Amino acid sequence: MRLRYAVRYYQAGVDWDYLLVPSLQANRQTATRRINSRNENATGVTSDTSLEGKFATGPVAHTLLTGIDYYRAFLNSERYQTGTVGTLNVYDPVHGLSVPRPNFAVNSGSKSLVDQVGLYAQD
Repeated sequence: MRLRYAVRYYQAGVDWDYLLVPSLQANRQTATRRINSRNENATGVTSDTSLEGKFATGPVAHTLLTGIDYYRAFLNSERYQTGTVGTLNVYDPVHGLSVPRPNFAVNSGSKSLVDQVGLYAQD
């Protein structure tokens, strides 16, 4: 018999700002734009416990592996945006316009807690 146990902790995060073009106007040449700012963070732990046994049933040899795994994560997403940032003619763009800051008072993100348990058996 062999008993195994493994655990892993992780933490990840990213901050990113980007310009989004959600649509073209009816003239098919003027794009509306807005600025988004995101802060994404994840923290979690995983664990796996397994038991392995070797045996035979008559002439057939077996290696039986059974176990349980567990995953728990906290996900935090902060999302901020501006209203429209002015239009852009896609055939005659004008660069260098000032860009407004996102409205950090309105967060459209979310927070999630994830729990997952798995059982397995293999012969």
